[in-house]
Amino acid sequence: MIRARSVIPIALAAAWFALASPQPSRGADQLLAPRTASAFRVRTVDGRTLELAALLERGPVLLDFWATWCKPCIASMPELQALHTRWAQRGLTVIGISEDGPRNASKVRPFASRLGLGYAIVL
Repeated sequence: MIRARSVIPIALAAAWFALASPQPSRGADQLLAPRTASAFRVRTVDGRTLELAALLERGPVLLDFWATWCKPCIASMPELQALHTRWAQRGLTVIGISEDGPRNASKVRPFASRLGLGYAIVL
């Protein structure tokens, strides 16, 4: 009886560790294939109209979805600006698409200006 009492907790602990162990990460062959974005036309916060088809004729387009309250988004913006500065002349277009929504639209333009973002920002 004493032996059974000590085996059950050990078995439960082993089962818990087996089930709680991290799942193996996906390999590169299991990742989702890139997809082409649907055609779209947007207006930037400074009033310009951008059309995806026209931009793609010049080169690749990088779409960055972000928000003023998203710390990781904000942390990535200097790198996106560096990509824009370095590769815009070779055809790369960087577009920052704000997820802040209509209530916070008035915050987006000053926010982007304060960070010195030179790439297109849309709502």
